[in-house]
Amino acid sequence: MIIKLNNARGQLSPNFSVHGHKLTNANGDIETTLSGFKFITSTMSEIMQEEIEQKHMEVPFADYVPVDVGGAPDAEEIIRKVTFQTGGDFHDGDINTSTSTSRMASVDVAMTPLRMPIKDWAKDFTYNIVEIAKAAASSNWDLLAGKTKSLKKNWDLGLQEICFLGHPGVSELTGLLNSDEVNSNSSVISTKKISEMTSAEFQTFIGQVVSVYVDNSENTSKPDTFVIPTDDFLGLASAASDNNPAISKLEYLQKALAATSGNKNFTILDLAYCQKERNEDFGINSNRYVMYKNDPDVLTMAIPVDFTLLEAETINNFNFTQVAYGRYSGTMITRPKEVMYFDRA
Repeated sequence: MIIKLNNARGQLSPNFSVHGHKLTNANGDIETTLSGFKFITSTMSEIMQEEIEQKHMEVPFADYVPVDVGGAPDAEEIIRKVTFQTGGDFHDGDINTSTSTSRMASVDVAMTPLRMPIKDWAKDFTYNIVEIAKAAASSNWDLLAGKTKSLKKNWDLGLQEICFLGHPGVSELTGLLNSDEVNSNSSVISTKKISEMTSAEFQTFIGQVVSVYVDNSENTSKPDTFVIPTDDFLGLASAASDNNPAISKLEYLQKALAATSGNKNFTILDLAYCQKERNEDFGINSNRYVMYKNDPDVLTMAIPVDFTLLEAETINNFNFTQVAYGRYSGTMITRPKEVMYFDRA
């Protein structure tokens, strides 16, 4: 389900959503008809000045994908140049020095572009001097700061979704989880969560997962990152096996992947967007695990222009409008064979 996110004026944004984020606080749904800075009190009421802000699921996406901020600020698209070497088999270079007619084999190089569009983004909020004064007088509420935070949060949550799931209306603008160029395996993690595997199944999985990745990369790479659905990650605190209760499945998996990949800093990350119910509207429709090498040569998200808040403008010195803008792209995977999807039904 996609929940549309209101802007600061309470209007639905027609082309932008934050997947899986309801406008709720920690106690449940917000009743928007009761919102405002005027509310009934009695002589026994005390208004606490501390504000309890709305919370959203926030993911530091730069921990998952290298992010390029500020590059190509005026471009219409991002183009990455990929080069290829050609030259046939090594033994084609064997020559016969006993004859002058021996033909020498050649090598060459080719280049192809990979493209991803850049989207322009802008939103505003409005206020007037009476509104600001009433908010300050009623409860010492900084309404302007609140609206600015709302605008910035809209940008942050949107980029978070774009990084992992791409743009729902632009097929070329994909995320980490839904690139058509990345191969998918549905047998290593078939129908059972890693956290629910038996000891024997767990050992089989550990013995296969990196091997399948390396085969997919044609032995050109070993992974350093494994992203798994949050609901599976949370279950990995259980014991690795009945015979080894002193170590959790997560610790065992971390050590095993670090050993087989040859990277002692191997990282296991959880991600709610990997869960089927959070990605099915973006065409994935499975519980998706991702193993990859977290390197700018493999994948990058571009933010040509980061969130920029302009000065407030007015035409009558009473009503004010403040605009923020930015430019963003998706997660471009330039070496798709160094990324591998493992899907569970």
